[in-house]
Amino acid sequence: MNLEKAAKTLGWKPFRLKQVWHARENELKTSWSELTNLPKTEREFLSEQVPFDSLSIVVSQTSEEGAAIKWLLKAQDGHLIETVLLIHSGDKKAWGTVCVSSQVGCPMRCAFCATGQMGLTRNLTSDEILDQFLIAKREAKSRGITGNLNVVFMGMGEPLLNLESVIPAIKVLIDPKRHGLSPSRVTVSTSGILPGLEKLRAEKLGIGLALSLHAPTDELRSKLMPANTAYPLAGLMAHLRKWEKEGVEILYEYILIEEVNDRIEDAEALAKLLKGRNAKVNLIPLNPVPNSALKRPSKNRMHRFLEIMEKAGIAVTLRHTKGDDIQAACGQLKTKNS
Repeated sequence: MNLEKAAKTLGWKPFRLKQVWHARENELKTSWSELTNLPKTEREFLSEQVPFDSLSIVVSQTSEEGAAIKWLLKAQDGHLIETVLLIHSGDKKAWGTVCVSSQVGCPMRCAFCATGQMGLTRNLTSDEILDQFLIAKREAKSRGITGNLNVVFMGMGEPLLNLESVIPAIKVLIDPKRHGLSPSRVTVSTSGILPGLEKLRAEKLGIGLALSLHAPTDELRSKLMPANTAYPLAGLMAHLRKWEKEGVEILYEYILIEEVNDRIEDAEALAKLLKGRNAKVNLIPLNPVPNSALKRPSKNRMHRFLEIMEKAGIAVTLRHTKGDDIQAACGQLKTKNS
């Protein structure tokens, strides 16, 4: 039984359910017994009938420098997913980015992704998506971060193949009466599922969008990402113009793979593809993938790629990797513990 069904069973009025949401999501209570504004009989009923969290922590790992925390989480049916909290430190304040999963496994089978080797088991529910954020929010609070959290749908799975859960979860995240995040703090990353992009755009949520690009041509992208054969670049890039016209700066994620997509001609082709667009490129060093011959480029090759993009006038950053020592890349921790 979930909380909404329990509320109906207990005959709660709307204000009571809002009180309970506030206790879980803002006061960050961790058990039904802590909700002392509820009658004892109701707390006992909830303890027996409703799991306080839809997910339980199986493994928690913190990187050596403390900038990344990764959890292996178990759902009520025993399936495992991953969530990551990245801690960023500025001159005056710290903030966090929560990377949530949207599916158990992933059907996209991208060559560079550990999750892609698993295949798809099932979609996550909206509660399971939200509880990932809640677990990370509690951890952030324990580190003195009480606000300034971002959410990125960049964990396990393809979010646009589970919009039935992803959209309701986003609405709770940005609801001022629930988690209250600014829509600009939420970003959905996709491999480019065109029907899903159309549906998400129609919701007008005001959130950010990231495209897992990883190659500047259809020929190379289809080798790395089978989904490109169904949704090639010409159609994707034309659709993304619609987002740009609505003021959205698209983030293009580009994993650098040695001698595959990190050559001079790749950088030049990528710059040509994105020239004149409201775009930002995030270059990402490849994380090791089990049973794969793909390698991370040298620093010299990565910086050469970066410089070519910069000279072409493209807004670009090279991601500083965090959490390599705790298998922080998508799918690595689950693979290790399977």
